[in-house]
Amino acid sequence: MIESDGKLSYVGYFKNNLPKGSGKFISEHGETCVVEEKDDKLDYARCYDTRGQLKYLGDWKAGKFNGIGKLKLDKNKVYEGEFSNGRVHGEGKIYDEHHDLLYQGKFINGKRQGNLNYYSEPIILSSILTISVLLRYFVK
Repeated sequence: MIESDGKLSYVGYFKNNLPKGSGKFISEHGETCVVEEKDDKLDYARCYDTRGQLKYLGDWKAGKFNGIGKLKLDKNKVYEGEFSNGRVHGEGKIYDEHHDLLYQGKFINGKRQGNLNYYSEPIILSSILTISVLLRYFVK
């Protein structure tokens, strides 16, 4: 869950004394996760912050982010990739607010491995479009 001090409530189904299947987690601060059953091993969750903004979308197991998902980070950055036991863990990507790729690589226990890789695909596409527009006017 998004909550750091562990104070949250759950209403829903259980299997082997763990949350499993459809249910809803609510933190004491009002953050919520709506969970639906996906298959025998994983569920699927949509988590929202206190303003109702989507914070996490993806696989869920035993009340935590597990599997593949998308998490909104600070400063409108987004992480897409693997999670384990509620943490970013495995292969993933970080995008900025314009959905430009900032980093692609491995994460271990919530920490990025390696340096930040800067990509600028939209800038390149924008330059190509600008050049093609200019060529239409100046080359006949």
